[in-house]
Amino acid sequence: MGLLKEFHYSSSSQRNIANYTTFISFVLTGFLFADLSRLFQYYIFYSSSARIVLASGMTGFFLGNIFGKRLFNKHENYRSIFTVSGLLFLLFSIIYLTRNYFPFVEKDPLLSTFFILPVLPLFLISIAALFPGIMCNYLLKLSCGNYIDDTHGLYRFLGFSTIGFALGGGLSYINLFIQHHYLVMLALPVMIIPAIFIINLPYSPSPFYAKDYAEKPNESRMAVDHRDNLIFTYLNFSFSVFYVFLAYISMIKYYGNLIHVKIFFMFVTAVSLALGTWLGKFIKKSDWHVYFQAAFPVLFLVFHFAAARFCGMLEFYSGGLLFAPPVIFFGIALNHTIQNIMDNYSHGERFNIIEFSLFKLPVPIVLALGFIPFTGLWYYVLLYFAAAVSIILPSIHLVNRNTKEYLKAVYFIYPLIMVPALIFVHIYYKIPLSGSIYAARIENFDELRNVNYNLPYIKSREMIRMDGYPVFNLSDSPVRNLKRALIPLCLYIPEKEWSRMLFIDGNQRFFRNPVIGYYKNSVCIDPLSDDDVDYNTLPMSGKQKYVSDPEDLLYYLYGNGKKFSMVVDIPNLTDQNFNSFRFSKEYYSLIKKHSSPQAVFAQVFSLQSVRPGAIIAAVANLKSVYRNHCIYLFSNIMLIMASDGEKPFSIGKTEYERLVSLMKDHPDQGVFYNEAHVVSHFYSTKLDDVLKLLRPEGFNRWPYAKSRLRIDRETAARFLDDNRRVLDLAAKSNDFQNLQVMTNSIASNDRILSLFKKTEFAESNENYEDETKFLFELKNQAEYVVYLREYISGILSYKEEYYFSAGLRFEKEKRWLDARTLYGAILAINKNNFEANYRLGILYLTLQDIDNAFKYLHQAMALKSDNPRVLFQMGVLLYSNGKIKEAVEYFQKSLQNKGESASLYRYLGICYEKLDNIQEAENYYSKAVLADPNDIDIKTRLDLIKKGREKEKKDQEMPEQKNDFEVEQDTEMPLPINKSAYEIRLKDNDTTLPVLNGETGSEATQGTQDKKQKEPGK
Repeated sequence: MGLLKEFHYSSSSQRNIANYTTFISFVLTGFLFADLSRLFQYYIFYSSSARIVLASGMTGFFLGNIFGKRLFNKHENYRSIFTVSGLLFLLFSIIYLTRNYFPFVEKDPLLSTFFILPVLPLFLISIAALFPGIMCNYLLKLSCGNYIDDTHGLYRFLGFSTIGFALGGGLSYINLFIQHHYLVMLALPVMIIPAIFIINLPYSPSPFYAKDYAEKPNESRMAVDHRDNLIFTYLNFSFSVFYVFLAYISMIKYYGNLIHVKIFFMFVTAVSLALGTWLGKFIKKSDWHVYFQAAFPVLFLVFHFAAARFCGMLEFYSGGLLFAPPVIFFGIALNHTIQNIMDNYSHGERFNIIEFSLFKLPVPIVLALGFIPFTGLWYYVLLYFAAAVSIILPSIHLVNRNTKEYLKAVYFIYPLIMVPALIFVHIYYKIPLSGSIYAARIENFDELRNVNYNLPYIKSREMIRMDGYPVFNLSDSPVRNLKRALIPLCLYIPEKEWSRMLFIDGNQRFFRNPVIGYYKNSVCIDPLSDDDVDYNTLPMSGKQKYVSDPEDLLYYLYGNGKKFSMVVDIPNLTDQNFNSFRFSKEYYSLIKKHSSPQAVFAQVFSLQSVRPGAIIAAVANLKSVYRNHCIYLFSNIMLIMASDGEKPFSIGKTEYERLVSLMKDHPDQGVFYNEAHVVSHFYSTKLDDVLKLLRPEGFNRWPYAKSRLRIDRETAARFLDDNRRVLDLAAKSNDFQNLQVMTNSIASNDRILSLFKKTEFAESNENYEDETKFLFELKNQAEYVVYLREYISGILSYKEEYYFSAGLRFEKEKRWLDARTLYGAILAINKNNFEANYRLGILYLTLQDIDNAFKYLHQAMALKSDNPRVLFQMGVLLYSNGKIKEAVEYFQKSLQNKGESASLYRYLGICYEKLDNIQEAENYYSKAVLADPNDIDIKTRLDLIKKGREKEKKDQEMPEQKNDFEVEQDTEMPLPINKSAYEIRLKDNDTTLPVLNGETGSEATQGTQDKKQKEPGK
């Protein structure tokens, strides 16, 4: 029997044009949003640019959708409204893409508008997004109608819009591969212009009717209650958005609040959603949009725990794919939701449901959640609330449906199991419901709380990370050199100009450089905010000689009309790897604009952490902006200065005396021996010499590629032996008297200055053997120089402590050979250092060098004969060599000096057992059990002794026989330090203890297998 079919549009070609327009429009929109996010991140590195741009864009799109709906409903001339909106959108897009190519534009006009009125660019973004919102409302209305060929346009609209937006975001990185990429992207608005004029489908068409074939049996669908249907329709859309947002927060937690992570996550989400929507076509069953919603929490939690388990081992592009399976599942659910809408609602109803679900409901949800600083508590509260609703409501709905009883039982049992299971999993994995930031950006900040930067040296050694990448190297050498790098600045700015000095210090949140305080009345700004460091603060320590102002760099420059005489830029490690703007020609020109004509610009680089692209860009752009340059090198820190002054880097008598005065006024830091030591670090006046010294180990334009700089050894060696380079600067001043003074000062200290620089290089590379060698050469040089002797003595005294703390750290990291080198260096400084002798004895015991173990433990005993640790270890050595009686003597001495421990009692028990003193053996085994009730081996030995006594009583009347255990007692005890001892860490009161097998009575060696450290050169 034939049926009448209702349809709204008869032209399939018009539908194809609409799909094409949808795709190109969303590609362009996605590109603009992503590129604007990257652009703002480029200029204002520490702002949440993606969040701000998306908030502005979504607001404009949201308003455009509402405004467009009213326009299209009130005015019949829908085609004119759509065409004008499209042309205005293209006009904004073309202006954005060509803004840097206007002949009268010197710099990015978007940046100019931002600093004229900060809200102006955000307002422009909202206005620009208003027009695609109007277009989207029209295109969505067309896709919700019935076409004569039975093809549902809604699927294609959602697929093309999702894929298009994702593709546009990916195209924002085209600038890494194509020069003048904006001109290439002009193809998008050109491609869409014809389609805007061709589309001619009514916004609210009258229905048509045509004869249709008989309804196929498999197309019949179960009637559902429209009210419940609508609730689950809205819930599917809103929960999908909610779970995507929570996954986005998790990705930021594991991979950092970085723009490329966000764009990649959005790309994966969009593609996976489109794939899931397509796969949903192959599942033919009613009510799957309800079933799937109940499974949302399970799928998300699987992703959540997988991310917690694996994201630390995966790169961001692999970790982002972990979220693909849940999103594909969301897409399948959305397919059935859309199918349900298409089958059960009219044209206008479909449009209202989709428009509200996709373009109205998610916007306030995302905007509200996007500006909440999620703590661990709120993250899990919202997650479990959404999970409970997702599980309980669908299950209640399905239980009340007219379905089979066993299915009802499943729907009833499911929430009863899942809700407690969520609580159990949370408790089992000990997930904290803390008030701290969930997606924390800073790692290892607690290490900074115990550091006093005013002390002679820093014991701690830790890399502070932001968003998973290094931001500050907490170590003695880089911190010391950061201090050194700021002292030569006084040579190039008069004291009366210090109030016009500007320090831009990206390390302020981690290290308050005391040398900045030397330049009284100077200004120091801190570009990081409290949010960037998770609201952590450094404790106040020592004398705070200056106060930094937390201020965005560009805001400060544009808002301050002051002209500076010197600008000192100290970017942190994150800046030096990812903040490309700080090394751009645009940035240097901006600094120059806000400086006086003779001003000096200085920039500090960490050579062990800087990205090669940053140093290469800095060299090229400084050459193009400034005429004169000056470079100082402090092993792992480089200071580059630039100026357009006539003689900005000459050193006359006045400048040299200013340096001498500064060092006399601040002797507390002790980072330099004298003024000649400072100027001996002058490297060159040619920026090309920087690239001769530093060789990139691979170079990649991608800013997150892992590549580092390598210092050319021959070039560095020439610098270390040449201390007279600074005389070129002295000669420029035409002050020949000062030139002679500097020449004499350097000549008289030439050998000393080279040794100082070599020591610093060895220290920065952790080459402790060479460092110690150079320090002792300096000590020999200081024999007849009083001030130098005092200076070297001070260095050696703190080096003794520093080496010991570093040696303990190496032992903890199982770097035995490095620890051995450090303890040897300590003994070279002070042969009577008890701890160094003792630690070396233990290390040689670990390395199976028994002779050296005896040697250093004997030396430690000579220094502290009553130390229980040494006495115990000497006992272990004697026991290992089969000298049981001598071992007992040392164990007893250790016991008399309060060295009680389970290990000591155990060894005494073993020794007395070998000496056939079973009563004493039993006595000490019993004490060992009391000291360590969980030691199974001690209990086994004690039980065997007791069993032996019982057997002896039973066998008194029987012929004497020897069992295997008794035979073994007559044999020598195997050395407890076997081949694996090299890989085993020995404790102060323990060693590789012999362990008894309860079944066989044989002894084995107790220990754990760790990865063996390779010796250098092997």
